[in-house]
Amino acid sequence: MEAIDVELGDFALRRRSLLVSHARAALARGLEPGEQVVLHDRVRGCWTARVADLDFEPADTVYRLEIGSRLSAQEAHERVLGRTSPVRGRLTKKDLIDLLGQLRATSAVSPFGLPGLPFERSWDSAPHSPADAVLGPPQSAAWEA
Repeated sequence: MEAIDVELGDFALRRRSLLVSHARAALARGLEPGEQVVLHDRVRGCWTARVADLDFEPADTVYRLEIGSRLSAQEAHERVLGRTSPVRGRLTKKDLIDLLGQLRATSAVSPFGLPGLPFERSWDSAPHSPADAVLGPPQSAAWEA
């Protein structure tokens, strides 16, 4: 699994999406749609990500990555080394982290199917998804009613 050094801003974390230049990231090989990667920000730590889309430019390839769950340094290291192979039929901690990241990403869409619109209820009320009950609400005032 590839590890990519990035600078994650507040906007990228709110939108759970990031554009990465192949040339600037100095990647050894091209990434494939759907491929899982590990993002490393020297300030914000490590995160899972998935290649959601790519665009070819004359001198570069740009990847759109969907940001998943936060990882500890040890978890990120294990993923990069490929040491997270599951026992057949059993869920691993990696599987659960990936699932929580997917749930969190889907809860970032409003009930009306339009991304970025705030929910009608306040975050002080009941959680909006199972992931919110575990991870808490997104850290943005835009999500509060």
